[in-house]
Amino acid sequence: MKKSIVVVAILVLFLSAELSADTLYLKSGKTYEGKLLSDSGGIVKWKTSFGVLEFPKDQVDRIEKGLTKSDEYKSRLAKLEDDDLLGRLELVRWCSEQKLFSQKKKLLRAILKACPDHPGARKESGQIWRGGKWVKSKDVPSAPVTTGKKAPIPESRGSVAVPEGWARKNAPKSVTATGPDNYASAPVLTIELVAKMSPAAAFPDGEGWEEPVALTVGGLSGQRSRRPRIENMIDHVDWLTVLSGGDHTVRIHLTCLECEAGEYGKALDVALESLEFAAPPADFVNKDYGYQLNLPKPKEAWSGGSDDPQLLLLTHQTSDPTDFALLMIVAGKPGDDSTAVKELFNGMVEGMKQGGDIEKDEEVTLSGEKARRIQGTALQQGIPVRQVAYLIEHGGRTYMIHFMNHEFGGAKTDAGLKTVTESFRFIK
Repeated sequence: MKKSIVVVAILVLFLSAELSADTLYLKSGKTYEGKLLSDSGGIVKWKTSFGVLEFPKDQVDRIEKGLTKSDEYKSRLAKLEDDDLLGRLELVRWCSEQKLFSQKKKLLRAILKACPDHPGARKESGQIWRGGKWVKSKDVPSAPVTTGKKAPIPESRGSVAVPEGWARKNAPKSVTATGPDNYASAPVLTIELVAKMSPAAAFPDGEGWEEPVALTVGGLSGQRSRRPRIENMIDHVDWLTVLSGGDHTVRIHLTCLECEAGEYGKALDVALESLEFAAPPADFVNKDYGYQLNLPKPKEAWSGGSDDPQLLLLTHQTSDPTDFALLMIVAGKPGDDSTAVKELFNGMVEGMKQGGDIEKDEEVTLSGEKARRIQGTALQQGIPVRQVAYLIEHGGRTYMIHFMNHEFGGAKTDAGLKTVTESFRFIK
């Protein structure tokens, strides 16, 4: 008796997968998916997934028949060209969702007959390529992507680790790592120093890149994105990260088969987590507060300094009254000192608001950290001056870089600010 009940239950489930859902339209505009049970006695009995509903016939506008899942499968298949393997693979996945298992098997046989080593079809068949042959994926444990030993990037002050066991090949200013041997396309990771590029150049429209995501890695900042790609009727995935900072622009590219994306996509994370660039030699190094920079040029035109490592103060002055500038860097220790630096910065901003004009108040990146940048003009003792200030936090400390010059002679000293901000680095 119990066996009969089980058989009937299985039969009902099988039949329900093949039956369509018709649609009942009421004159009120409401619709219900289900099946007609009866329409006698002026009453329409309508079976839905929530139970049986009854409607007076004069309230029913019409009933439209729906396709069975088998009918829909045939319709989808008829729209595909004979050589459209990717379209058939998408239909395979649809069959899995609809539990049309016999149709799925038929499609997979057709794909593998045309392309015996098609990785997507093999994956849907529950197989994986290992040791030069296809084997059941359930019999092969997943190989974790682990970080290998960090090594220098040629002709740079940088270093990076590639996944353990991947073949590493060095070239001028680049590292290429190739993953496990593959019948179709092995995963490849490339780290290279390139000319500085904009996000638009890195991820051009029309090439399928997803919306880039901002990130900061190893003192460099940039963007990351991914895109699907078809090559030789096989799905691939590309990941690309472009990072810049100071004199470095690094392009990190990973490509692999779409069916192996979950396994090998982590190789990019391995590279990003280990990427590091040493700061270049600098004119000024503050070891106590952990930063360095190049001093404005020409050096003989600037004077000053400080016995207090918490403060760097430089001035530039010539016989031309418009040719003056001041550079000040204040660093705070964690705690009260950092609070004092913030108060100093905020006081300067309020002074600019009251006695002048704030032209820019924006978020920028400096030495891999987010910074607030203020730019504006004001009168100081009757002299029109332009001020640019940065407030930045790193390692629990707060730093303020303040640059001031004559509004009408700024072109002569702007190069000094550019030198400082482009060379400023945290060294610990």
